[in-house]
Amino acid sequence: MALSAGFGGGSGGNCVADQAGQGFTFRKRGDLMNGITITRPVIVKVRVTGGYKKSLAAELREAAARLDVQIRQLDLQHRRLTEMENKNSPEILGSLQQIDMERQKILESKKRLSDRLRELGSLTEGQEVVHGRVESLVDIKAGDDWGGLMSVELVLEDGKVVEIRQGGMPPG
Repeated sequence: MALSAGFGGGSGGNCVADQAGQGFTFRKRGDLMNGITITRPVIVKVRVTGGYKKSLAAELREAAARLDVQIRQLDLQHRRLTEMENKNSPEILGSLQQIDMERQKILESKKRLSDRLRELGSLTEGQEVVHGRVESLVDIKAGDDWGGLMSVELVLEDGKVVEIRQGGMPPG
């Protein structure tokens, strides 16, 4: 942990610390801190629209097509190895086994994409789905509501931020 501090003669020093990318700062007055800046998780949600469904469907189909290309390449490698004269050598057998395992992983990924594409059809317009997670900085001080500060959501619609919720609840 890197730590630099200025606790100089009554001037009310500042302290800044950074621990493995989890940055925080605080200001000091006497022996009590006024506040601290920390990182907090922010849930990113997407409001389902026709455009979102089309865009995500195209993205999922493109990813499935890329996986199909990878499968064809593995099949070609497999065929070349089985056509070799010394196809029963331990090295060739190990390579064939590795290709089969990689092919299986890709097929599982393709099935997950197919499942997501099927689920996409069941989403309704206006429904909110979790898209991901980011982090933000927040200044806190004594007396702040911890739950409210740590529960933040961004809502996107057609690529634009339409709501920022603190406390995880829609305004109103």
